[in-house]
Amino acid sequence: MSVKGPRGPRAWTLALVAVVFGAPLHAGARPTSATTIVIDRTWVCSTVSDGGRVLRVAMTSPKSLSDRKVPAAASITTGSAGLTQLLAGVEAGPASGRPTGGVYYNKNLCRATAKSIPLTARGLPGSPVPFDQSLKCNAGARVLVRVRAVLDRKAAWRASQDILTARGNSSTAAVAVRTETGKPLAFFTFASGKTKLWTAGGCSS
Repeated sequence: MSVKGPRGPRAWTLALVAVVFGAPLHAGARPTSATTIVIDRTWVCSTVSDGGRVLRVAMTSPKSLSDRKVPAAASITTGSAGLTQLLAGVEAGPASGRPTGGVYYNKNLCRATAKSIPLTARGLPGSPVPFDQSLKCNAGARVLVRVRAVLDRKAAWRASQDILTARGNSSTAAVAVRTETGKPLAFFTFASGKTKLWTAGGCSS
């Protein structure tokens, strides 16, 4: 899925996340109780060359505004601000008229892999950032992305254009991003109502 226009990276992230819901496909998750289910997927995703291979990592912390609530969210995109491709991400709750949050990925740029990457910040420098962030990281032709979220309902994967989504609200989620060779690029967590984001030293705003 491509989105064109002059808006900045954070505006692109919100526009991309707004189109990730459609018609049901296979369910793919592990039930943990009668009312919760765990989505835990790892993909190898292709990046877009735009004079270089750039990965964009965006995090939104949960907040209450005067007219709406903003859920915790993390998204991984590639390409320039004017031609951005969504790779994968998670949104913890309802936003912008959508009834639930969800886990999503790009079925054209990402494929499931048996490679395992840990859900840890080990190897990433410094303390985590708890507030909204939008950063660019240099990456190779492919990256590994793992998303784990505990959803509040059974999830069926649904298609909207080239994005597949498992819908549900999440109280706990994590996203790990690494190079294809295993070098850590970013790690996001959402738990107890708080977000944290660690990124590699070479990532910048």
